[in-house]
Amino acid sequence: MDQDALLAVWDAQLELLSRIAIESGLEAKGRAGSRIAAKTFSEALTGCVTLHSAAECMRSDPEGARVFLHQANQFNWLIYDRNQPLPSLPTGAFGPFPLVGFAVTEMLKRLQEFDPANFD
Repeated sequence: MDQDALLAVWDAQLELLSRIAIESGLEAKGRAGSRIAAKTFSEALTGCVTLHSAAECMRSDPEGARVFLHQANQFNWLIYDRNQPLPSLPTGAFGPFPLVGFAVTEMLKRLQEFDPANFD
């Protein structure tokens, strides 16, 4: 999938996930929070196979979901303002948010490798 197609998928998934978060009473605003919590939520989100299970995942881990959304919005800035390419989706990815979950997980892994002392 080329970057233009990935960007369209990224935008649609981030918009839908943000809408679910708002409906669940969560916002990405405020302090950044723990990147470890964001990574844990991101990994859980990639296992969600339906919108209902993704919403339940958010309600069961509101702090992780909030920090995940904060990180996703920060990465959105990198993607659009700094031309950071999105990673290609792995084969066999499924569920309503595979690209957002995978991309945020991969970017958080890079941050952790780059600066492990300041990851959390």
